[in-house]
This record gives sequence, C-alpha cells and structure tokens, in this order.
Amino acid sequence: MPFYEKGNVRIAYQEAGSGFPLFVISGGGLNSKMNYANGPFDAFAEFKSEYRCISMDLRNANGGQSTGPLDLEQPWHAHTGDHISLLDHLGVDKFFVMGFCIGNPLIWNLMQRAPGRIVAAVSAQPSGVDPKNPKWFYNSNIKGWAPGLLASRPEINMEMVQKFLDKMYGNVDFVLTATGELSRNRRVGLLLAAGRGLPEILVELGHVAEGVYSAATVLARARALGVEMPITEAVVEVLEGRSSPEAALWRLMTRQARPESA
Repeated sequence: MPFYEKGNVRIAYQEAGSGFPLFVISGGGLNSKMNYANGPFDAFAEFKSEYRCISMDLRNANGGQSTGPLDLEQPWHAHTGDHISLLDHLGVDKFFVMGFCIGNPLIWNLMQRAPGRIVAAVSAQPSGVDPKNPKWFYNSNIKGWAPGLLASRPEINMEMVQKFLDKMYGNVDFVLTATGELSRNRRVGLLLAAGRGLPEILVELGHVAEGVYSAATVLARARALGVEMPITEAVVEVLEGRSSPEAALWRLMTRQARPESA
C-alpha cells in the first residue's frame, strides 16, 4: 500500500483504474477507511473500469494506516487539507468526488477550499442530526472512536480528544445533507411531501437540486447492472408524479425484510 507523507502527517491511499480522476471519500465517521464494509456498494470495483479511482484512510481512523496530530482548532480543514495534499501529490487538478456519510460535509469543505477543481460531486448516505439528540456525533465518537485512538497513541489524552470532538461536532457550521436547512434536495422533498408539484417547486427553488436530475440516471444504471434499488425507484416515481410520497413510503415500509447484503 502506498503512503504519502507531509510533515508529521502520513496518509495511506490506494489507486485503481485509469481515466478522469474520481476521488472516493468513504463513510464510517472518524473511522473512515478505504475498505468501507458498510457502504451500499464498492465504488472502486464499480468505477475503476471507467475512472482513475483514488481513496485514502482518514487521518487517525481506527483500523486505518493514516496518522497525524489532532488539529484542535480546525479539524475539518485538517482533513480536507489531507485530501487536497494527496491529490496534489498525485498530480490531480480537476476531479470527480463521491462521498459517503462523513464524506458529504467533507465534499462541501473541498468545494470551499478547492473552488473550480471539482467537476461533479455525488453525495451518498447523507448525514443528519436528530434535534432531540444534538450531541449524537460527539457521544458516538467518544464511544466508538476515542478508545481505539487513545490505546494506539499514548501521546494523546482524553482532554485532547474532547477538545477535538468539540471542534468537529460542537457549534460548527458544517452542512448536514439530511437535516440542514441549506440542503436543496431536502427542501424539494419537504415541499413534495406537502403536496406541491415538482415544476412549481423548482421555480420557487431557483437553484439546481441535484437529486431531481440524478435519481433517474442512477436508477437506469442500477437496472442495467441488475441492482435492485427500491428507495431510488420510489424517489423517481414521486418526482415523476407517478406516486404520492405517502404511497411510496408505504410500499417501502411494507417490503419483506431481508439482509441488505443479500
């Protein structure tokens, strides 16, 4: 496995395929690694025949091989800095990016830090916060990320971890694509659920809501590959006016339960 080092940061990364660069940011929160077992599909296996796929372990992810100091002032920018430094190291200028889970807010940070370099972005498994449990991200990482980090890095203590997580998930301005008011896709969904028609919604929105145009394309590709995507199919039916949100939800919730990996 190749590594890229810059100062006291060491990044483990992988490449596969050739063509236009596709940067993949795996999910898993602060344990984001290249081998994202909980992803809906293997992005590398799916796209390496068409693109130059690039991915990396997030700095200090448990089970990963990327290491570096905890940035207690601007942790989101530290992670994005790792992304940009790696892409620069590999000679990548413009690129596509696909992000899962934590990859979604990291995409928005990339757009801010590297304007003009991202040609297209795909947000998968978007993140959100229950207003009744606003410290969920903080608490889940205290339990699921901090113990492994503290065990492997004796120079890091719990006080440092708490400060880091406060900066990551405290009163910060990062976009939550499922619950954030700035999400255009979310606004479209809420207005559809309120009974508004899509043409009227798009006029009122005044901006592109990417999911409106990408959902049908994703469904067509899934069908061509023989992949069943019932949620995407339901979204397309609602967008095209062939189903109400209530009816689509009912069909999804009454499907027979089975393992997602089957």
